[in-house]
Amino acid sequence: MVSTSIILIAVLIVSGEGHLRDHAKQKYIGSSFRTDALSDQKYLEIQGQEFNCVSCADIIWGVLEPVRGQYNWGPVDKVIAYAEQHNMKIRGSVLIWHEQLPEWIAGLEGKKAELEQVMKDHINTVVGRFKGID
Repeated sequence: MVSTSIILIAVLIVSGEGHLRDHAKQKYIGSSFRTDALSDQKYLEIQGQEFNCVSCADIIWGVLEPVRGQYNWGPVDKVIAYAEQHNMKIRGSVLIWHEQLPEWIAGLEGKKAELEQVMKDHINTVVGRFKGID
């Protein structure tokens, strides 16, 4: 049923009958939103017209906390504000991913207890910051 719905939606879009999000009804049609795209008007126009759900691509640890203990919330907050303004559902992303760690993590190699603690701190900080976002 899911694949049939996706095919139907794709056919409707190709036929030029409205926007993807209009045809989705109770389905979530989303994208991964990069914060650098906030300056691209065409990108923003397509996001707002076609999608009803967004995940912020730059909510990864290496971007959020490039310096230990110093979080950079600005870009992510802008994506969330855009999503709320366009009545989009907001979905989380990975909290810790081996491909996007902050550089300072390398200094904790061999320090298991400290590494575990900074991971817990990071998870609690991010989840706490965005608690209540649906």
